[in-house]
Amino acid sequence: METIISQNSAPSFERGKLLNIRRFDGPVSGPMWAKAHSIKSKYPDTFNYGIFDDLHKRFDDGKVRGGVVFKSFLKLANSHASCRLCHYSFELDIYGRGCIHNCVYCYAKEQLTRHGYWNEPMPFPLDLGEFRKIFATVFESDKKSEWRDILEKRIPVRIGSMSDSFMWMDKKYKVAKEVLKILNFYRYPHIIFTRSDLIGEDDYIKTLDPNLATVQMSISSINDELNKAVEPGAPSAARRLKALRNLSKAGIWTAVRVNPL
Repeated sequence: METIISQNSAPSFERGKLLNIRRFDGPVSGPMWAKAHSIKSKYPDTFNYGIFDDLHKRFDDGKVRGGVVFKSFLKLANSHASCRLCHYSFELDIYGRGCIHNCVYCYAKEQLTRHGYWNEPMPFPLDLGEFRKIFATVFESDKKSEWRDILEKRIPVRIGSMSDSFMWMDKKYKVAKEVLKILNFYRYPHIIFTRSDLIGEDDYIKTLDPNLATVQMSISSINDELNKAVEPGAPSAARRLKALRNLSKAGIWTAVRVNPL
């Protein structure tokens, strides 16, 4: 269920900035929306948090380990003394606990399968309310945050580590697109690692800012028979190369990652 809040009662926008905003009060969307708006922000939040209620209704009957919201989405990997200058150590997974590409060589698949988390039953989107709150806290308040030090330095965040953040399911859920909008709003640099050609679709390209985003496409081989064997859920090499061409034409810095090598 959702309601409309007038500009006079909206807690997270300056009065007069927006005519109205949507407020959600479903079992998952309600607490998430409240968290997203717990820090006063100028970000024009138009996201449909109701998608999380749909997931809850479909899956959350006590059988989904960890629930239908992915919560451990930001992390510092290899952040020990010998790797402090590695920009790739700051990682963001927009979807977690699985990946539909199901690459046979995936280290994340190996780790999570062992604990019963891999695609059980599907990858779930991150806690968008918490993500929005983190950025609003750091860039629009003086409140404490464990992420303040790294975010204020604007260390580029690597998007896509334990799972692909641009799987085609995002056409339905639109969480990755919303994350890109938030990163753009706060002018935060990001490096997208993906095996998906979704990032080369027009509506996603329009969301990318050439001054903030780079896209690195992983391609194991141009032999799609081999690709189908080792990356059964991933798009063909031809589709990935077409996506890179579209991105490059739009002025986005691109690269091909040949991995595993």
